Amino acid sequence: MTLPLIDRYIAKSVIVAIAAVLVCAVSLTGVFALIDEAGGVDQNYTFVNAAAYVLYNLPSQIYESVPFVVFIGSLIGLGTLSTHSEITVLRAAGISLGRLFIPVALPSVLVLTLSLLVAEYVAPWGVQSAAGMKIQQRQVSEDIRFTNRYWHREGNRFTSIEGVTRGGQLLGVMQWEINGDNEMQLARRARSAEYDPDLNLWWLKNVDETHFGSEATKVVSHDEVQWRTRLNTRLVRASIAEPRKLGFSDLAFQIDYREQEGLDPRRYQLAYWGKILQPLAILGLITIALGFVVGPLREVGMGARFSVGVVVGVVLKYLQDLLPPMSMVFDFPAWVAVLIPIGVVWGFGIYLVRRVS
Repeated sequence: MTLPLIDRYIAKSVIVAIAAVLVCAVSLTGVFALIDEAGGVDQNYTFVNAAAYVLYNLPSQIYESVPFVVFIGSLIGLGTLSTHSEITVLRAAGISLGRLFIPVALPSVLVLTLSLLVAEYVAPWGVQSAAGMKIQQRQVSEDIRFTNRYWHREGNRFTSIEGVTRGGQLLGVMQWEINGDNEMQLARRARSAEYDPDLNLWWLKNVDETHFGSEATKVVSHDEVQWRTRLNTRLVRASIAEPRKLGFSDLAFQIDYREQEGLDPRRYQLAYWGKILQPLAILGLITIALGFVVGPLREVGMGARFSVGVVVGVVLKYLQDLLPPMSMVFDFPAWVAVLIPIGVVWGFGIYLVRRVS
């Protein structure tokens, strides 16, 4: 058996295991997300809308699960080879653990590359479409209470926006204007806003305004009101979505905008560096999988390997969730907060491999 044939055989075993784990993980995630989303179903936001919302968000969930899917898939794929004593035979033939790492890493890098393409071009569109669809359906109700708004300030005017439709229409626009003494002058609520490229401004639709005077308060309604602003649709779309669900280009756009406006960009920097350094995290997890299979998990069953994979994944997830807030509190660079868990993973993986070499 030639070495390239061995590589293909190992890679095939690993990629099949990764695919199986991915299908299981996405199916379970989708079912639980649908159950959770179904709790908000009403006469306007139907079960079909809830199912569409879950489907739109599925590409983002796939990308977020890739590191743990690759790790557990590698653990199971290598574990299957170990159970049949094929890893033992290869090592007895003089093939080192470093050489075994290559055919395991290749399918993992392939999966990672595909997931990065999904994260850049599919997932942001899905997340934004899901948010727009959900808001549009629920705007039918007059009793809607908006949460997770995007806030924007220009001078003495404060604006909040609930969401953006796929066509670029803003929904749930509320504005407040104050004078130089920080006293409220105007409160405005608009059902929606549409951009006019010819006039380079927004038209607020179905507007209710409250004017606050020194002696009286006046409420007026308008079909349309002009709104001139530097705000654009892309900025709102990227701001409403969670940073971890944005692509590289949107994250870079947000970071540049916030730095120019004197706003805090660290949440977006953490997500940006997390995406850039994710390949290192995945390769580190593969090192742990290889060290486990040829070491302490060499002769255990598939269930034990899966359990260990889940435990390691959960520990890494806790580290990744803990360090970003710490970086904001203690003010150290975002890339350091992202790199520390990866360093822990690599250190543990190298320790396991050296122990069994």
